[in-house]
Amino acid sequence: MPYYPTAIPNTTNYPDRSDDVDWIYAVRYNEVKNELIAICAELGISPSGDSETVVVRLNLTLQNLVEDESPQLGGDLEANGHDILMADNVISRPEIKDYSETKTAPSSSSNVLTLDLEAGNVFEVTLTENVTTLTLSNPSPTTKCCSFTLILTQDSTPRTVAWGAAVHFGEGEEPDISTADAVYILTFFTLDAGTKWYGFLAGSEMAVPA
Repeated sequence: MPYYPTAIPNTTNYPDRSDDVDWIYAVRYNEVKNELIAICAELGISPSGDSETVVVRLNLTLQNLVEDESPQLGGDLEANGHDILMADNVISRPEIKDYSETKTAPSSSSNVLTLDLEAGNVFEVTLTENVTTLTLSNPSPTTKCCSFTLILTQDSTPRTVAWGAAVHFGEGEEPDISTADAVYILTFFTLDAGTKWYGFLAGSEMAVPA
């Protein structure tokens, strides 16, 4: 049965016995112990006592961290390139600086155009055919306001868009988007998960970006 030392061995006084099982375990024990001491220092835990005592103390601290439903930051929170998924939950009273919105560029297929609100809230669409079916998918749940911007570029042959019964424009009149090669900017919002969308023409016959 291999030997597990009960104290940190002074491996610097050991000759190189990499073929000795006891020596290998002693060195590895030293490495793991030092790693535990570093973790304890990071979490503010005393590393005193034997290894079993330290591990028990560390486990209790980690359990308390998991059960803490209102942790407080001691500094800046860095996502390091990772997403933070809120799952439609609330972030209260933020001050937002230097932010952006996700833009996607979907295209129609077989006269169907789908704008997926889970993919982004700004859509840049170049019309290449008439759109007879517009699908606005995955809006926020009922009682929440969900909005998006549609940047629509006409074809050299003007195309039409059937907005559908759920989309309502001012005075019941659909916007004129019939000028060839023109850019139209429209905004929409819903308060009932897409049962009814309110649409607004924000920019008409704007020049196509070079």
